[in-house]
Parts: sequence; C-alpha cells; structure tokens
Amino acid sequence: MTRWDAEAVEVKVKYQGFIKRQEGQVAKVAGKMNKKIPEGIDYGAITTLRMEAREKLAKMTPRTVGQASRIGGVTPADISSLLVHLEVGNRQKGVGKDARRAAKADRKAAVEAAEKERSETQSQSVAPPR
Repeated sequence: MTRWDAEAVEVKVKYQGFIKRQEGQVAKVAGKMNKKIPEGIDYGAITTLRMEAREKLAKMTPRTVGQASRIGGVTPADISSLLVHLEVGNRQKGVGKDARRAAKADRKAAVEAAEKERSETQSQSVAPPR
C-alpha cells in the first residue's frame, strides 16, 4: 500500500461520520427543492416572506421550491418560510401522509444517486505520481 493509499484510507475513516451526515443533509434539501408549488398561490398572503420576495415570486411564478430558490432577491429564509407555508397548507388539506411518503422516497433516491456519483468519482480518480 502506497503512502497515498494509506492517507486516503485514513481520511475516509476519520471523516466517514461527517460525510454521511452531509450526504443526509444534501438529500433532505434535494427532496425539498423538488417540492411543487401550487398554481395560483397568493404570495402576498404569506406574511413571513419579505416584500421583495413576495413581489419576485408573484412575478416569476416558479413551479417548484428549487426554481423559487434560484430567483434573485429570494433569500434562504424566504424559501424556509415558503416551505413552512406549503407544509401547513398540506396538513390542513389532509395531504400530509402521502406527501411525506413521497418526500421520503425522493430523499432516499437522492441519497442513492449521491452515493453512486461519489463512488463513481472515487473510482475514476487517478493516484498522483510518486
């Protein structure tokens, strides 16, 4: 085993917990980014959104939370408020369980895709010359 291989194994073992936690967080966010925004939503009624975000979201009418997050002037705090509003709306309509199951399946698929991509990237890496 070369010094490079030994160092790679050491880093992998040392940071395995951090990497796993980060992958979980990425999958959780990825699942939320695919969440659909209902047509005709009244952004003006979401009082927790900043005024600029309300105006931009109303003008751009994004279809998913991911699209909304890429609009200039819409902050992560605005996206969080939008997600809370959508979740509360779903619970009031009784959609909760099915939506949660679908979101869980989306997160699982995202984790599997991230793990596959990571393993492919690792297998394609080239060891540096000695």
